[in-house]
Amino acid sequence: MANTANERGAAAPWLQEGNADPVGFSIEKMPLLESALDQFAVIAGARLAPICGVGVTATIDGIEATTTFELLAVYQHHLAAMLHCASLEARMLLILDPRIVDFVLRAVFDAGPRREEATSEPNAEDRPRSEVESCLVAEFAKTLTLMLQEALAPSTGLDLSLERLEEIEDSQLLGPRDMRAIAAKVTIKTSAGACVLILALPQSLLGPVSRKLARGASPSSTKPDPIWTRQMQFGVTQARIAMTAILDEFEMTLGGVASLAVGQVLDISTDGRASIRVECAERGVFHCKLGEQGGRYALEIEDIIVRETDSSPFASTP
Repeated sequence: MANTANERGAAAPWLQEGNADPVGFSIEKMPLLESALDQFAVIAGARLAPICGVGVTATIDGIEATTTFELLAVYQHHLAAMLHCASLEARMLLILDPRIVDFVLRAVFDAGPRREEATSEPNAEDRPRSEVESCLVAEFAKTLTLMLQEALAPSTGLDLSLERLEEIEDSQLLGPRDMRAIAAKVTIKTSAGACVLILALPQSLLGPVSRKLARGASPSSTKPDPIWTRQMQFGVTQARIAMTAILDEFEMTLGGVASLAVGQVLDISTDGRASIRVECAERGVFHCKLGEQGGRYALEIEDIIVRETDSSPFASTP
């Protein structure tokens, strides 16, 4: 399989507690699963390019047999998209990178690596997600779900839909703790950085279609479809977001703040020509210049803030 390093036998480094293939649920006995996952990577790379910019690639970097308990124990407290298969009344998980919010925001707002980079925000993932951020991540997960269904459908006929976003806390989220499962690691790379996803495919989903995956028709190659691009763009562009323009930032002692009173004047350091930072969800988006238009203050965008990229995936996350 092109651009794929399948890891079997001993546990892959990104799934530190995975065991060898359980008897009767072997990856080797479902060769079309590998083909379908590879097709998913092809579709994702092609269809995300109009959203995330040129040079988008997606690869399957590992496939490992495990159990749902072992898999969910490794990724406790990670955000995941719960996918539902109505025909089998079964579910699977699309476990998201801890930096998924940062990745999606970069893909939406950043213009390219040549812009001046701003200081990264190491504690950005510690704060709760805003409503806007949750909306963007949900749209991203929904698009990935549709891509995964398209890749699996020719061989399995599975009907997948995004049910909800959920933080992994229950080790029996997908069923009995000893249920067999297959985990696949997907890496999406863009100019905005890398995003790692883990597909958690339990036996309740793959078991009923295992024979199809053993001898079914191989998924056909797929060309980019503009409908997918429009769906993602619509979900993103319709989200209403609040933009904050920061005219100046200065320090005061706690005593100075306590002594402030109504009517008191605060001096600012800017003379009207200094750069003004515009933020969205507490993240820098633009550098602007203060001006006037129609008798009112206005901002002219001078530059787009591109934050430092972090290409390291969460492969070693315990």
